Amino acid sequence: MSHCGYNHEELDLYSTLINHSLYGDKDLVDDLPLVPANLDIFDKLYNGIIFCKLLNLCKKGVIKRKQINFHKEHKDLNLFEINSNLSRAIAVGKSLGI
Repeated sequence: MSHCGYNHEELDLYSTLINHSLYGDKDLVDDLPLVPANLDIFDKLYNGIIFCKLLNLCKKGVIKRKQINFHKEHKDLNLFEINSNLSRAIAVGKSLGI
């Protein structure tokens, strides 16, 4: 049986990197900042929005804003919208060689 876990130092590093890189993004006011002590990163990355935004930092405009599914009126995304964001992020990441 294998055991999966995470390193708290890495969690802190990734949270800080995301917070710094996407600071001030108006689309992410409900999602940022990530607080490593609260394990926010696991709750806030699940919908693919932050992944799409990070990929746009790698290559500007690689994912158009209108292609990303965002929260509407404080309503969570449905599974189709989440899957669409994650699939798009994976495809674009592969095309960029990430």
